[in-house]
Amino acid sequence: MTAGLSFADLSTDIVGVPFGTQSKINLSWTAGVGVEYLLADRWSAKLEYLYMNHSGISCATACGVGPISFNLNENVVRLGLNYRLWDR
Repeated sequence: MTAGLSFADLSTDIVGVPFGTQSKINLSWTAGVGVEYLLADRWSAKLEYLYMNHSGISCATACGVGPISFNLNENVVRLGLNYRLWDR
């Protein structure tokens, strides 16, 4: 199991607005699980799943219209193959 802090470096370009580029770093949480299976003497395979929640992100809009708020949630699945260089 995994739990911790995640961050997203977000940027946007507002078309037709001079200097309409905005950038923001959002801090939030992440959680996940994984398994690893020994295949042979020094080889193992792993499968991991991570969920990252970045909610309540807001940015200003053009022409004085109020800020836009949105949520960004990521689901990441990783498959890996490990080789151990030495025995314990």
